Amino acid sequence: MERIFKDQDGQTIAATTYGQEENPLVILLHGGGQTRHAWDQASKNISKAGYHVVAYDLRGHGDSFWSKEGDYSIKAHKKDLISVIESLEKPSHLVGASLGGMTALSLAGDLSLSALTKSLVMVDIGI
Repeated sequence: MERIFKDQDGQTIAATTYGQEENPLVILLHGGGQTRHAWDQASKNISKAGYHVVAYDLRGHGDSFWSKEGDYSIKAHKKDLISVIESLEKPSHLVGASLGGMTALSLAGDLSLSALTKSLVMVDIGI
């Protein structure tokens, strides 16, 4: 199902969701040269295993907003991820590839926000 989230400034974050909202949450974050659709088959499979899956387009990708300030930093992506999780009102298992992995890691490693993250899987990231 297509869904729109908003960042902290009200900008549009486009997403596709799978599974039942009452199930545990998994958020899939794509790489720099991709969109949320890179996760389509994985999203379907994970939701069939009993999870509520959200794959969203990072800012500047796919159908999500482009930053007027040109801010595509990991910190900015992290803020967007926080907005998505807070709007869903439950902690998430994070799966990120490349840029998405660095974004997920920046949140999972932030002890002041540990209540937002249940687990972290990183795919093909370099630091």
